[in-house]
Amino acid sequence: PKRGESADVLVKMADEALYRAKAQGRNRIVCEMSLANGVDVNQRLHTYVPLIWKDAFLCGNNLIDDQHKVLVQIANELFSAMLSARSDADVARIVTNLLVEATQHFQDEETLLRQLQFDKLDQHVAEHAQLLSEAQRLAREFELKKLTLGSLFQFLAHDVIIRHILGSDREYFALIAKPVPPITVD
Repeated sequence: PKRGESADVLVKMADEALYRAKAQGRNRIVCEMSLANGVDVNQRLHTYVPLIWKDAFLCGNNLIDDQHKVLVQIANELFSAMLSARSDADVARIVTNLLVEATQHFQDEETLLRQLQFDKLDQHVAEHAQLLSEAQRLAREFELKKLTLGSLFQFLAHDVIIRHILGSDREYFALIAKPVPPITVD
C-alpha cells in the first residue's frame, strides 16, 4: 500500500497474494509487486523452495538418517537467509556449517558402505569428492561476489542434498534393514 492507505488495503493485498500462491501450486511465494520496489520477487524466487523432509528419505540407519535431516535443516536455514537478505557473514556461517556437516556425513556414509560391502563404493566416494569440491568452489565464488546466493543455494540444497539423497544414496538403502513400523490397534 501507499503511505496513508489503511491496514484493510494491506490485508486485502496479502489475501490476494495468498490466493494467487494457492492457485499456482504448492511451495510458492507470491509477493505484492508494489511492495518489491520494482524487483520481480516472484520471478527471482520461483525456482527456490524450502526442502521438506519426508519419511520416504529414511534409509533405516539412525546416524545417516539424522545427518540427512540436519542437512535439510541447514539448507532451509540458508533458504531463510536468502529470503531475509541476511548479512554475508551470516550466510557464510551457514554455508560453512553445511559444508562441515556434509563432509562429516559423507565420511560416515563411506564407513557404513565399506561395512556393508557396497559394490558401488568407489563410484559413491568419487561422487562425494566431486560434490564437495564443487560446493567449495561455488562457496568461494559466492564470497568473491562472482556467484549469487540463489545459485549457491540451488547447488547445495538440491544437488548436494536432495538429488544425492534421492539418487545415489537410494542405491544402498536396500542393504540396510529398515525398521518395521509398529502395529497400531484401534
